[in-house]
Amino acid sequence: MTQAFFAPCPRGLEGALAEELREIAARPGMAALAPFEVHREVPGGVSFSGEMAAAYAVNLHSRIASRVLMRVAARGYRHEDDIYSLVRNQRWEQWFSPDESIRVDLTATKSPLRSLNFTALRIKDGVCDGMRDRLGARPSVDTVSPDVRIYAHLTEHDCTLYLDTTGEPLFKRGWRMEKGEAPLKENLAAGILRLAGW
Repeated sequence: MTQAFFAPCPRGLEGALAEELREIAARPGMAALAPFEVHREVPGGVSFSGEMAAAYAVNLHSRIASRVLMRVAARGYRHEDDIYSLVRNQRWEQWFSPDESIRVDLTATKSPLRSLNFTALRIKDGVCDGMRDRLGARPSVDTVSPDVRIYAHLTEHDCTLYLDTTGEPLFKRGWRMEKGEAPLKENLAAGILRLAGW
């Protein structure tokens, strides 16, 4: 089943990431194993679509993406109750069980809502209330080491829900043994090298 994905990256590297994703998609054998299509660059990332295998391929091969998010749903909103309703109506149990822990992260661009913390709490409530109604149990919350990370992004009029397919950020692969006073994230460094034509 084809899914919509979003790969966030450091600002300014969207073009480099889109180019990298097209290269990954064009690798020998990728069309048979994990075909995907790169769609558009937006500030802070690139959208693409394909089977779940495409998300695995990008998680494995991308040097510039920070993570890979799978789009679950999107809808317009006017206040927090609209977002709560959108979240509650999703069948989260198709992706994880009430035995697993969750964390909700929220970003916004020009959202008219007054409190993003309250909105994140309403998203968590929507997930837990919906699962409790359908399954009789709800997931717990773990903000440090959750089993499942749920992301939401608000624009001025729309709310988009995502599930994280990555876990720890991709720049932590092969995590550095030594840290300087101001270490550069590995995906930012890879993007800068790519822009420089290295």
